[in-house]
Amino acid sequence: MKKTGDIIHKRSLWFGILLPAVLGVLLYFLRLIPEIAEYVFARGITRWLTDMLTCLTNWIPFSAAECLLCLLPFALIGSLIYCGLRGGIRRFVRLLAGVLALLLWGLCLFEVLFVMQFGRVRLEDRLGYDTDHITAEELYACAVWMRDRAEELSPQIRYTEDGYSLWEETTTLAESNQAILEVSYDRSFREVNEVLGLSLSETRVRPKAIFFSEPFSYTGILGIYIPFTGEANLNVAAPSFVVAVSAAHEQMHQKGYSREDEANFLSIQACLADSHVYMRYSGALYAFRYLYNALYRADQQLYGKLIEDTSETLLRELRYYNDWILDHQNQVTTFTNQVNDTYLRVSGGEGTVSYSQVVRLLIGAYRSWSVPEV
Repeated sequence: MKKTGDIIHKRSLWFGILLPAVLGVLLYFLRLIPEIAEYVFARGITRWLTDMLTCLTNWIPFSAAECLLCLLPFALIGSLIYCGLRGGIRRFVRLLAGVLALLLWGLCLFEVLFVMQFGRVRLEDRLGYDTDHITAEELYACAVWMRDRAEELSPQIRYTEDGYSLWEETTTLAESNQAILEVSYDRSFREVNEVLGLSLSETRVRPKAIFFSEPFSYTGILGIYIPFTGEANLNVAAPSFVVAVSAAHEQMHQKGYSREDEANFLSIQACLADSHVYMRYSGALYAFRYLYNALYRADQQLYGKLIEDTSETLLRELRYYNDWILDHQNQVTTFTNQVNDTYLRVSGGEGTVSYSQVVRLLIGAYRSWSVPEV
């Protein structure tokens, strides 16, 4: 009997701890081969598993991941109490071993569902974009192009007395953001596939409101994609034009683009290609914000000219968003940004500095579409 118990123990050790550790190392090295990361995982195993998880959680109107996260502390406390009452140190050790096994298998699954896609071919290389030697004049021309697109649409947009915009036929920020999430659920990625020549899955992804959005705002995070459930979770306390782009951003993570810069660029393209006026307005305004921030660092004289020629309507919208960010900045925001930066680097990204790569992609698109100079 003792011998049988030892065999079971060894099998549990192998399956629960050693096997996921070996698989994790193997997945790490496979991620270094772009062709495997692209065609075996991003377009194969990962896509199939992710679409399956998303189709299951789409039926749930709230965030399953947020609920599980809230229940997790109670589960751990309950397990500790049970071990203390029923088994003492032996059950406690088994509990720790079980938690370790779950963590290791969770890390393996996380690698398959999300991290592996950091190794796929870079988007700018796949699109064939020229992103070298970007000049301040080119930044200015691209910013004017995006600003003009937003200004052409702004007469059709509803604004509050405070200067921020709302989705059509809504009167409050909560109603506006809920409407945006519902419309985003029906978003077709066919247009982006056709314009950019990608192979995005057309599986629908339901964007879900984070229940604790207002406290969550103090982390500085606008949305979060949970690979384990295939869910796009959104901070609905943010301004509506930001929520519109953020919803597309988290959906792009589900579509296989784990890098933040690529998901940001593709979310802008998805909004610009949308049939709804507000979505197109949000995509253009969000792109304009990236570009004028880059221009400010490159040439303050051109930046001043750009802002001087921009309508007060757009400036009020952008000021409201900047004020919203400042109102929610604190030590938690700084800590979260540091954690997020470390997480991106460990996962295979370039840290939060990679967000500036969105500008390079926008300039690459601007060049490839041969837009006349302004």
